Amino acid sequence: MRRYASYLVFSVVIGISILSWSDSFGQRKRITGQILNSKTLHPIPYASIRILGTYEGTSSNSEGEFSLLTSSKDSLNISSIGYKTKVVSSEEVKNSVFLEEDIKVLNNVVVYAKTVSPFKIVQNAFNNIAKNYISKPFKMKTFYRHYCKDDSLYGRLIEAAVDVYKPTGYGKPKSSLFVNDAIQLIQSRRSYDKTFIRERHAPISYRFVLGGDLAAYQNRQKKPIPYMLLNGSVKYFRAGMKNYNYELEETTYLDGEEVFVIRFSANPWWNSKNMDLEEIFVEHHGKFFIAANNYAFLKLESHVTVGTKKTTDRIFYKKGKDGYYISNIVHDNLFNIDTDSSEISHKVHIELLVNDIIIGEDSEFKNVPITREILAANVYNPLFWDNYVTLSENPLESQIKKDLEKNQRLEGQFEAKSQADFEMYEDISQDYLSLNEILSDSKNELIYIDFWASWCRPCITEFNKSKKVVEAYANKGVRFIYVSLDDRKEKWSRMKNRFGLAGHEHLRIGSYSSILQDYEIKEIPRYMLIRPDGTVIENAPPPTAAEFSQIIDNELKLIGKANN
Repeated sequence: MRRYASYLVFSVVIGISILSWSDSFGQRKRITGQILNSKTLHPIPYASIRILGTYEGTSSNSEGEFSLLTSSKDSLNISSIGYKTKVVSSEEVKNSVFLEEDIKVLNNVVVYAKTVSPFKIVQNAFNNIAKNYISKPFKMKTFYRHYCKDDSLYGRLIEAAVDVYKPTGYGKPKSSLFVNDAIQLIQSRRSYDKTFIRERHAPISYRFVLGGDLAAYQNRQKKPIPYMLLNGSVKYFRAGMKNYNYELEETTYLDGEEVFVIRFSANPWWNSKNMDLEEIFVEHHGKFFIAANNYAFLKLESHVTVGTKKTTDRIFYKKGKDGYYISNIVHDNLFNIDTDSSEISHKVHIELLVNDIIIGEDSEFKNVPITREILAANVYNPLFWDNYVTLSENPLESQIKKDLEKNQRLEGQFEAKSQADFEMYEDISQDYLSLNEILSDSKNELIYIDFWASWCRPCITEFNKSKKVVEAYANKGVRFIYVSLDDRKEKWSRMKNRFGLAGHEHLRIGSYSSILQDYEIKEIPRYMLIRPDGTVIENAPPPTAAEFSQIIDNELKLIGKANN
């Protein structure tokens, strides 16, 4: 339990900091409002709302609504590309805030189209990242919201407060996430997962959505376009720039300064190159919004279609006194899932809001990746959320509560889910330690390990076919251990009893155990053979394979010779 206990200590330390942080903001009150176009009265989505002179703030949602903790002395800076920035007192925000469109009658678009290369503008934006973005050490406080639905029914909600520390600021874009950066989960609240693919859902996709910060993370290895689109278009964009067409669509304005709007689209001939994608429709297009005076990225809209899978990313940046920084990321993903009886449309929506930036070194900040164990140890604290800046719920998102609260209120689910996960990972941590001990010390036995899960059909098929073979070699002294990747104890117990495996050794390490990464176990069923001398055959054949008996018989003969 030593490994798991460290997570509990971390949770307690965070809990103490939460209480002190809440008390320090006791004089603040939460204000709500809606940002509207003064001419059309239409909502302005994803507008930036910042407390003047600070990095604290929020963003409006898709309906222009926002919520923010402020004091009566605060003034708010409200801005959005294409609108005149407005400064209002927090006391003035009663319901609606109106922004005027920033329209200038100029012939700049015609001039730029003849003299400026759109490709060069985008290239200059990447080349000027180190100059334009915060270069000092800083910590950003973020709010994460993630929900999923099958067809029209919402089935999952996750919200989290996460701190990210950049000890060297932005600098040049890193090739992968958290090369130098550090991360800590402060608090989370999660509903039960009722979606069809709940067994395969990642516990949280924070790393994935943060990877949308194209100013911070760019993979420099050149990849073909299909690979880029299948594995995240944004972080591969700089490497594949020449594989796109660019067009200067228009100029607009932010804070009175011109902004280039550049449309991009992937070259069609890449669609059938490599990876046998001839039969799959592949398409990528979008827009860059780049400041004309310094080539800073202000916004990116990216739309990717690969077959029936559609992904949309909206990435927003904000200028502070120390430079630009990521302010908001909105990610939508839509794909189809085949079930036994029909096809389900699965939608994923994730938003990441940076609600504050703290400039300066933080030598005490420790990197603690958000694993299932960390989530399980993070005890739900409802008081924390009363004093934390979150995104306002969209009117459509109010349906989430109706769908998820059919059997239990969300507050009750947050409490129950937190407790259930804590108990579940107490069991998993014990089995993790047991398997780790087996892998490090085979105790002069021939050990055969079967990695499986209750939702893996090939695993179950193999169980049925291999019963006699397994029993025969178990009687000859081979130690069979079944290691489940199930997270839910009930399903694991039910399945192992159903298929007559109860008489064998069983361990459950969950679907995100570090052992899976250590041995690169990406697919199951997967089999491993450990010799008495401790050497490991990491890709052993299944019991029903023709070579299984030959290999095991040979190993048993070697053991017999060694003993004699």
